[in-house]
Amino acid sequence: MSGSLAVAFWRHARPSIWLGGVILAALLPTTLSASIYRASDMASLTSAAAATPGNPVLASDGLYIPTTIDTSHPVSVLVAFHGFSGSGPAIASRLRACADQYGWVILAPTMAYRDYFDPQQLRADAQQNLPRVRELIQQLRDALNNMQLQPKLLLYGFSRGAQMAHRFSMVYPSEVVAVAVLSAGSYTLPEAEDAANQPLSFPFGVSDLPVLPTGKFDQATFVQIPFWVGVGAEDTNPSDTSRAWDIYEGQTRVDRAQAFASVLQGLVLQGLGVSVELQVFGGAGHEETDSMRLNACAFLAARTI
Repeated sequence: MSGSLAVAFWRHARPSIWLGGVILAALLPTTLSASIYRASDMASLTSAAAATPGNPVLASDGLYIPTTIDTSHPVSVLVAFHGFSGSGPAIASRLRACADQYGWVILAPTMAYRDYFDPQQLRADAQQNLPRVRELIQQLRDALNNMQLQPKLLLYGFSRGAQMAHRFSMVYPSEVVAVAVLSAGSYTLPEAEDAANQPLSFPFGVSDLPVLPTGKFDQATFVQIPFWVGVGAEDTNPSDTSRAWDIYEGQTRVDRAQAFASVLQGLVLQGLGVSVELQVFGGAGHEETDSMRLNACAFLAARTI
């Protein structure tokens, strides 16, 4: 059908290039073909149901495939994690320009987060949500089985989503190529013991990762993942963060971004392979600015395999 015009119709049509609309694509050898995915597969992947604690969902607008995507080489999948009061469609919308520029597929599930001030509720979120997100990623790969996708994922997260993004990389490090996290309220340190040589349990550390049956942290694989850590210089209100992390990471999001980056940098100095970039954005508070997002996307794009 090369050179002809294909039309794929999706139920609940909308006048956009989002999945959930009518897609018209010229079938050139290096651009996305509407036949690259099957509507029935996408219908089973997305849902109009509301997310509930422990049960993320993928709305149709949380999935984005640029019509100009170049399929002459493997395509990267960007998994985007939204903040506490956000949604998958909202963060996917903000990342559309990056996807168009770099030729990425975006998968942005919606999650109903529990109280992020409570370590046990954070633990439960990771234990229940991360495997479900992983299932959605596999379902996407199955649905796009006619498109060659990169074997490893790009991860992006803002605020509460930044917590989920870096924890996903700790639980499934062999599936991640690069991570960009922005303004997390707390970080899980890639360490199994604290300064007193006591076990540092999840979500503070990795002595007992709850998602894996063995609970074993694969440090050798994790340290191969490059990280970009961003935060607004004015994101310094201690009342916005949980006191449970103060002893490990400081009181504010700026303190904690710096602490997490410092621990990763320590691994670099040990020659273990990890690389990290920390950017503190002057004049910004707890927000996701265009500059932050574009810098994060550029970092990820430069590390696409």
